[in-house]
Amino acid sequence: DPCINDPALDISLTPDPPIPNQEFFIGVSQTVSTSISDGFVTIESIDGSLKQSQVCIIPATNAGDNFLVNCALDALPNTPPLPINIQVFGNVGGQYNTIGCTQIFAF
Repeated sequence: DPCINDPALDISLTPDPPIPNQEFFIGVSQTVSTSISDGFVTIESIDGSLKQSQVCIIPATNAGDNFLVNCALDALPNTPPLPINIQVFGNVGGQYNTIGCTQIFAF
């Protein structure tokens, strides 16, 4: 998967590590090579227990600038490390293209 561990994405967790059964935030930052008029981030766990995509809207960002969005996520159950896919879509000329993605482990 060419999206795994894309170095262009900067990911942060608050708190880090997340506290079981409490809300946490995933921060996603990226410097864009092409200007985008808006965009969004999808966050989904491999096992399908976590699907949250509508909360993280990216503002218009000029080429060479970076955006930072903080995505609020419901609590994860107290499970072993859960791989989470993070994918970033940017609106370039009216079409949403994948501009970055990575995979993290929540705990």
